[in-house]
Amino acid sequence: MISDFLSSNLSGYEAEFLTKEDLAYLNRFWLPFDQIQEVWGMLLSEAFDCSSEGVRIRPGRDVDIRMGGCLFDEDDFLEFSERGLALGAKCFAVIEDGPRNGDTLESRSSFRFVFPINISWRELAHAAPISEDVLQRPIRCFFVISDNGKIGKYVDNDADRPSQMYFEDRSH
Repeated sequence: MISDFLSSNLSGYEAEFLTKEDLAYLNRFWLPFDQIQEVWGMLLSEAFDCSSEGVRIRPGRDVDIRMGGCLFDEDDFLEFSERGLALGAKCFAVIEDGPRNGDTLESRSSFRFVFPINISWRELAHAAPISEDVLQRPIRCFFVISDNGKIGKYVDNDADRPSQMYFEDRSH
């Protein structure tokens, strides 16, 4: 996992800047680049429509648009995990939006993680300096999707109009 993370060449996150807590967090939750398409690609393309006009949630899902900001705050995360559990999810992916070819993410230089749906807020957001940086700094855009595709969101942290589009799909 660490070698895949380091090959992502994320500026400011080189090996010499990582703490032992960061390394443990990455070993446990980092999503290798090849698994984005192998495991998560179909779920992403079924839920999100990505075009030059931006990201939209595909039709057939209940969508709730909210004010943007950080990826999750504690209340937001607890709501997401409770709904995910109720809808049968076991885990969820958090994948930073980056350069795409259609619906395919092409850049290895992106944050990407997989977490169990029942992870605690403390472990998710405060277990390591890197977790606090990724989850609570409103400077990146992310896709979030459960392993069954029934719940997710897109976080757009555009400086002028940050927004979050949540969805639930109860049709599966």
